[in-house]
Amino acid sequence: MSVVDVEAKETDGARALRAANLASMVMNRHPTSIEPDLPQPPMGWQGQEDYAMHNESRKPIFDPTINLGHVLTAIAIAGGGAGIWSATERRLALQEERQAQTNERVAEQKEVIREIRNDVKDVQRTVNDIVRSATPKRGQ
Repeated sequence: MSVVDVEAKETDGARALRAANLASMVMNRHPTSIEPDLPQPPMGWQGQEDYAMHNESRKPIFDPTINLGHVLTAIAIAGGGAGIWSATERRLALQEERQAQTNERVAEQKEVIREIRNDVKDVQRTVNDIVRSATPKRGQ
């Protein structure tokens, strides 16, 4: 065997190794691969061919499987809705209580104003009586 033959065999081996590494990168979607970056399928996705066809057609597909993320999201939405409803009920009850207290104060103030009016009328009558008694009558 000549030196040229040995170099050719090493070169062929190196080429084969590079091709194997490139194939491994393509299969694993290594970021240094020469293929364009495609979004990775979700965890637990079984249909690689379906996913590739989906990316080519760019049409949305429906996945009917339910996973823990879906359940947790539904629980979080329901819990959030219940929390908002509870807070709104609490605020509404507090507002109704304040309104009742305000109505009571208004009623008390109206009663006080009636009493003050009556007192002012009594004072006005008294003043009028004093003025009448202090002024001489025209005919006398």
